[in-house]
Amino acid sequence: MIAHYHSVEIVIETRSSTESLVAAFLPGKIQSSSFAPNGEVLGDDSGDTTITRMRYKESSQLKLIVCPATSDAQGADAQIQQLCAELNDFPKAARCEWDQAELREFYVGYDVDGIECFHTSHFCQDTIIAAAAVRAAIGFVIYRDRNS
Repeated sequence: MIAHYHSVEIVIETRSSTESLVAAFLPGKIQSSSFAPNGEVLGDDSGDTTITRMRYKESSQLKLIVCPATSDAQGADAQIQQLCAELNDFPKAARCEWDQAELREFYVGYDVDGIECFHTSHFCQDTIIAAAAVRAAIGFVIYRDRNS
C-alpha cells in the first residue's frame, strides 16, 4: 500500500451558534449555496477555505467540516500546528464557540493506492501538545484509490 498525505480538515459538532466561528474561518464576504434541506457550503471572496454546515434532522446539533486553504505547511504535523496557532488568534467570540463544541477534531487525510500492506504514521510531540491546547482530537481519513 502506498499512502500519500492529502489534507487536514477540521470537524466540529456543536449545539451552539457557529456564526463567529464561521466568520473567523472565512474573513471575507461569506457566500452560501445549499446542497440539501439541512446543508450548505460556505466560502468567502478568496475561495480558498470552504465550510460545509449541516444540521442533523430532529436535533439542534450542527456539524461543520472546515476545509482550510492550501498552505505552505508541509505535511500533517505542520498543517495542524499552523491551524492551532490560527485558532489561538481567533477573536474571543469565535474561540468561545470553538470551546463550547462537543467535538473538535483535525482529520488527516491520506490517499491510498492498493490494500495489500500497511501504512504507519505518527505526529511529533509539538503537534500533540498544540492540538491538546485547543482541546482537539486528531483522526484519520483514508481515501482509497477507486481504481484498485
